[in-house]
Amino acid sequence: KRVDMGFLTTPFSVEPMKTGQVRALFTEKDAMEGPSELTIIAGRAPYIKANRAALVDYFEDTNRAMRWILDPKNRTAAIKIVADFTKRPESVFASWIFTKGDDYHAPDSRPDIAAMQKNLDIAKQLGVLKENIDVKAYSDLSIVDEAAARVH
Repeated sequence: KRVDMGFLTTPFSVEPMKTGQVRALFTEKDAMEGPSELTIIAGRAPYIKANRAALVDYFEDTNRAMRWILDPKNRTAAIKIVADFTKRPESVFASWIFTKGDDYHAPDSRPDIAAMQKNLDIAKQLGVLKENIDVKAYSDLSIVDEAAARVH
């Protein structure tokens, strides 16, 4: 009872929300007027060119892992992996992780370019960014596409 207002992210918001210790005034989805895409993996062209094969392998592995994790038949095992890694009881994660209560995980590692553009446009309107950024001009998803083709 010492905080009047704060910013809580998953997983730190789950238990306080469940017990009624806190209540949401608004969510990131509310503030960003829909889906958001604020975390990406990016690289400069020379790095990508020099390491393209390894990057495609990385995204292939990531896609296979995400498909396994998000498959409902593997949920119990996936929760156990997270619990073991964090050294927390499985019950801490069971009600929300890898469900719609969790952050969205694109199974093919594909960023939502339209959502990212909207998020950056809002940031510009709020004065967080000084210039407009054209996301499509800086986006090359060919590595993700190549990795996804290997998984299908």
